[in-house]
Amino acid sequence: MARCAAAGAIILLILGIPAPALAFVPRGGDTVIISDPVADDLYVGAQTIEIRAPIDGDVVAAGYRITISAPVTGAVLAAGATVDLESRVDRSVRAAGRRVTVAGTVGTDAVLAGATVRVLERAQIGRDLVALGGRIRHDGAVARGAFFNGGRVVIAGTISGNVEVTADTLIVAETARIGGRLTYSVRDNADIRQGAQISGGIERRVPPPARRRVVSPFGISGVRWLPAVVETVWLLVLGFVALAISARGVFAVADRIRRGFWISLLGGLVLAVLIPIAAVLLFITLLGIPLGGIALLLYAATLYPATIFTAAWLGERIVPPLRGSGPARAPYLTMLVGVIAVVALMALPIVGWIFRAAAVLVGFGALWAKLWAARSAPPADVPVSGPPPAGTAGGG
Repeated sequence: MARCAAAGAIILLILGIPAPALAFVPRGGDTVIISDPVADDLYVGAQTIEIRAPIDGDVVAAGYRITISAPVTGAVLAAGATVDLESRVDRSVRAAGRRVTVAGTVGTDAVLAGATVRVLERAQIGRDLVALGGRIRHDGAVARGAFFNGGRVVIAGTISGNVEVTADTLIVAETARIGGRLTYSVRDNADIRQGAQISGGIERRVPPPARRRVVSPFGISGVRWLPAVVETVWLLVLGFVALAISARGVFAVADRIRRGFWISLLGGLVLAVLIPIAAVLLFITLLGIPLGGIALLLYAATLYPATIFTAAWLGERIVPPLRGSGPARAPYLTMLVGVIAVVALMALPIVGWIFRAAAVLVGFGALWAKLWAARSAPPADVPVSGPPPAGTAGGG
């Protein structure tokens, strides 16, 4: 009953948004290729996504390999292992992945995050560029300012406004053209090569001193790994409590991830963005304030804890080869292994945040998809209408 009530709150929340904001074209599967024009917003969740035809609206995509090679009149929100933007996007771009490449024109702002981020020479950013990652290279053109935060940053293109850089290594190539001021904070001196043009001057900010490492007898930094240990304990407590309440329910959500990982990721991504916006819209009206508050409470109560469902799914993939039996015989072992694996992935340097975002969003999307399905399904104890079974006595 409580699960249906929670699902009903989310349904009412979504229904409270004006209909035009919810109009979109969904696509899903292992491989999705858009070869015909779409005159609407496009939401895609698949392992491989290729958009080869114009999209007259926004694009929201979650997958392993995402390639957009046709014009998009709206904005792009993409998350995947590799994200390649090869064509024009009339509004903003928000992209995250292991490797993110921009080769087309972005009408307004571009916010890019990944282990490797590249803005190619033919790329043009209409307003500001924000790039976060391990290795960042900018060869394109930015109409206003730029902010870079990464391990190794190379600026070889044109930026009309001010530039701010926080990095381990900074290289300003001889082809760089910066119309404003360059402000940087790096461990060593920046490599600003002869021929680079910086019109607004250069300012170096001294980086804060490195934290002192506390090394354990095993040679592992205790300060670095303490948050991971605390997070492991916290997720285990959540996971074990959930198993004690309904182990079947936990693994039902995990099974939904198994049957549609990318769809779950897409659903979690959409809900994570949509629910706060919808709640703000509901707060505008007096009658919508209680519903908006309930929506935000449900959002906060389920977003991060949904990681346990991703852990259960990952544990299922690890435990059977080790034990030769499914999670039904060892649910707590499955959760333990899954939580340790998820936290280990989230603790990885540079790319750990990608695994963290994926773990949270996949579990979040699968949880609410399951709640929606549970609400739509008829109760198990309600008899199906029809003729009485043979041999049953009639009335009178």
